[in-house]
Amino acid sequence: MSPILKTIIESALDMVFPPLCYSCSSHIEKDEAELNICEKCRARIKTFNHLFCPICKQRIPFSPKSLQPCRRHTKFTLAACADYKNPQTRKLIHTLKYKKIENAICPITELLIKPYVKASLAYSFTSLLGKTNQADKNDEANETNKLKAKSWIIVPIPLHPSKKRSRGFNQSELIANALRKCLEVRLPREVGLPDIKTSLLVRTKSTEPQIETKTREEREQNVKACFKINTDEADKALPALPTGRQAGRQVEINKTIILVDDVYTSGETMKEAVRTLKRAGAKRIIAFVLAKT
Repeated sequence: MSPILKTIIESALDMVFPPLCYSCSSHIEKDEAELNICEKCRARIKTFNHLFCPICKQRIPFSPKSLQPCRRHTKFTLAACADYKNPQTRKLIHTLKYKKIENAICPITELLIKPYVKASLAYSFTSLLGKTNQADKNDEANETNKLKAKSWIIVPIPLHPSKKRSRGFNQSELIANALRKCLEVRLPREVGLPDIKTSLLVRTKSTEPQIETKTREEREQNVKACFKINTDEADKALPALPTGRQAGRQVEINKTIILVDDVYTSGETMKEAVRTLKRAGAKRIIAFVLAKT
């Protein structure tokens, strides 16, 4: 197709189906069409630049001496790009998740993931790799050596196969791929990127949407025992050693894991996935989400 004909067709389609903002549904200008977000909504989307306690959801301070009491009992760290209470952020995520518009991952990447990775990269990996003092934070050579060891992977929260067929895609896999691309830009070239393991964690039952449950107890029961480790994938991609921690064939996932989902509300889905990975021997887990409540 010639460039002139392509321009004519695109102009005609814009007249019949004018592009709308993914967030507020208003008509957008031509220079806004690339991300399908109007300037007003774009200006109202703000991102965080730190990590959170997954229990109280408060910002995690740099000093380990000032950790909240609940933080000492958590099994993972929460990395949330933005506040789910922000209307523009929430509607953008809903466009991807509920309206099933896969292309919404483009503005999500540019406006949520990329700014968060840029602003919080050093602190996020300081926490991820278990450093505790300022000297370690400034030791770039040590940081690089640890990351080059390929001791970390990205694992998206899986959908049940029936739900994935209905939606057409797993939004957590799209987020995981976008996160990896953003890390590729920000990390030093000599540092190896984490692999994405989409088949490591398996959803064994189709659960009701957590938004439809009313109490914490209902949410907890809804996702209880809904995940398992794919031992074939673990044997193929990870150091697999007998541990005696799981029934059947055991594996030891001796890795630091970035566990990816879209939103963190009650956290029950993420907590259940963390429990499954911890039983399989995961070292440290950081839960990466687009937004938290």
